[in-house]
Amino acid sequence: MDYNFQPELIKKFIHEYKVKRVLIQLADGLKQYHQYFSKLLREYDVKPYFSGSHTWGGCDIAIDEARKIGVNTIIHVGHHGPVRVNIPPNMHVLFIPAYSNIDIKPCVLNVIGKIRGYRNIGLFSSIQHIHQFNIIKGLLEENGFKVYSSQSNDREMMYGQISGCDLSAAIKVRDKVDLYISIAGGYFHGIGLALATGKRVLNIDPYTCKSFFLDKFLKKIIAQRLFYISKAIEAKSFGIIVSLKQGQFRINIAEKIKRKLLEINRNAEIIVFDEINPELLLNFDKFDAYINTACPRIAIDDVERFMKPVLNIGEVKYIFRGSVEDYSTIDTISY
Repeated sequence: MDYNFQPELIKKFIHEYKVKRVLIQLADGLKQYHQYFSKLLREYDVKPYFSGSHTWGGCDIAIDEARKIGVNTIIHVGHHGPVRVNIPPNMHVLFIPAYSNIDIKPCVLNVIGKIRGYRNIGLFSSIQHIHQFNIIKGLLEENGFKVYSSQSNDREMMYGQISGCDLSAAIKVRDKVDLYISIAGGYFHGIGLALATGKRVLNIDPYTCKSFFLDKFLKKIIAQRLFYISKAIEAKSFGIIVSLKQGQFRINIAEKIKRKLLEINRNAEIIVFDEINPELLLNFDKFDAYINTACPRIAIDDVERFMKPVLNIGEVKYIFRGSVEDYSTIDTISY
C-alpha cells in the first residue's frame, strides 16, 4: 500500500459513533483507493458511500452531500483537518491525512550536492510526508545545513506543514532563509512557497525522487500575473466570483470589492458558484475581467484555461492604483 490510511483510527471512529453508513470523501489523487475503503468498512458491517465530487482541501468538506443521503458521518481522506469550516455538532468527520509510505531519505541525500551553495534552509512539506519531517531535518543538519521551519497560524496543521494556499508557516522564517525546500509531489506546494516568500525553492518529489528548482515556473507565473493585472486595470466591467464551499465563501469581501469598483465607475456583478471552472465562466463572457474571492490557486493553476484576466483578492489593489508598480508575489497567493 502506497499510503497509511490508519485503519485503526477508522475502526475507533466506527465504534465511537456506532457507524452503520458513512460518506467517504477522498482527495482527487486518492479516489483510486476507493476499493480499499469499501473492503475495510464492510469488515465492520458499515455501508460506504463515495463522494464523486472534486475534493480540493479541508475547506471543501462534503457536509451537504452527507446530509442529502441521510448520513451523519464522513471520512475525509488526504487533508489535515477543517479549514474555515464549522462542522455541525450532529455531523462527525474523521480526517485521514494519508501519510505516504515512501522512504524519502534517498531523495534528500541526492540533493545535498545541489544545495551546497546555501547554508540556511527553510524546510516544509505537504501533509503526506510530514511524518518524516524530523528525519529530513536531521539529514540536512548532519550535512552542515542550518534548518528553519515553523507552524501555520492554523493550529490544526502540523509543524513544518504547508498547503496549497496556507504558507503562513514558511513566511515566518523568510528573513532567516537562503533557500526553501518543499517536500511534495509535483510542484503545486513548491509554487505556493515561492510566491508567498519570494525566495528560491527546491522541490523534492518523493514519488519520482526528482528534484528541481522552481525559478522558471515562478518567472512564468510572475509574467502572467503582471500581464493579467495590467489588462484588468484597463477593464470596465468585472465579474466577482464567489464560491459556495464553506471554507472559501467570502461574500462580504465580494460585496466590498463591488462597492469600491462602482465608486471608480467600473461595472461589477457578483457571480455565485458551487464549482468554479473556465467553462462555467464562459456563460458570463461579457465581463472584461474577473475577481476571484475563492481559493487563490484557481487563478494561478488554471490561468491558461481562462479566456480573460482572473485576479485574486490581493491583486485587486493594483486596479485602484492604476499601476503594477511595486507588485509583490505574495499578493497573488494571499487569501
